[in-house]
Order: sequence, then structure tokens, then C-alpha cells
Amino acid sequence: MGTTSQLVTKSPVRLVIQLSDFVLQAKKRPRLGRHGNVYSPTAKHEMTLAWCMRAQVGAVTLTGDVRLTLRCNYSRGDLDNYIKTVCDALEKSAIITNDRQIVEIVAKKCVDHGLYIEIEEDKRCQL
Repeated sequence: MGTTSQLVTKSPVRLVIQLSDFVLQAKKRPRLGRHGNVYSPTAKHEMTLAWCMRAQVGAVTLTGDVRLTLRCNYSRGDLDNYIKTVCDALEKSAIITNDRQIVEIVAKKCVDHGLYIEIEEDKRCQL
């Protein structure tokens, strides 16, 4: 008798974070402090966002490649700086271990939308 093996495929994990009242701040350049120290002016904002994310998704950490979809409230900042803020917050919240895991980003600024973040495992790039 031969053995039969079945390929068991798990559905990719998909996390959705919706913060309707959250006003996202664009990532700012590091600054030089009075005593020669370097600091990030948006670090506290990123930690606040990280806590809000973790509160919604629980103790989930994605370790493989991921796709990121982002819709944020329209503001004066550049879209790429909003993306950096979200990526840093995802890493600080331990939802992803490193922002190098992000292999695809779809981002859009919308009027009166709040903040919508979707993170999904991307199995297409993995062996």
C-alpha cells in the first residue's frame, strides 16, 4: 500500500484595524536635541498608534511576508510619510517583527475616513 499525503494549506492571516477618530501624523525627520541627543518628534504618536493597533488585534505577530493596505484621513503631509508612521507603529506593536516583511503596499489618502489598516500574510513570495 502506498501512502497518500495531503497538502494542508492554511488561509493567510488577515488583520483589519479601523480607528475612525485617529488623526494620523506624518513621520518627521529626526531632530538634534539641546544636549546633542537625536530624537524622533513622532515617537510618542507612533507608540499611541501601536497601543491602539495591539488593542484591536490582540497578541498576533506575523513573521513572514505581508501586504499592507492603508487608507488615512486627508491631511497636508506626504503619503509616504504616513506610510512610514504606520510601518514603525506596526513594528513597535510587535504585529510584525520588522518592516522589511512588507512586500506590497496599497495606500490612499481619503477625506473624512479616519484610519484603516489591513495587514495580510503574503504566501505568494514564500517557498
